[in-house]
Amino acid sequence: MPLATDANVTSNLDKELEAVSLRLSSQQIALLLSSLWAQSIFHANMPENYEAIAHKYSLVLLFSQAKF
Repeated sequence: MPLATDANVTSNLDKELEAVSLRLSSQQIALLLSSLWAQSIFHANMPENYEAIAHKYSLVLLFSQAKF
């Protein structure tokens, strides 16, 4: 028999997993992209850095589809 607290925990987890909408202005998007460019040309980058930069770039593109 589940406890009442189990239902509360499940309900709280469902709320935490809800999608969050992120709205960026065109200027914010441009700043993000330019900062990614500056990071990508840094001379001491390692492969892990490029992987992280690529992931951030894809997220910026995903959230900016409606803007461009």
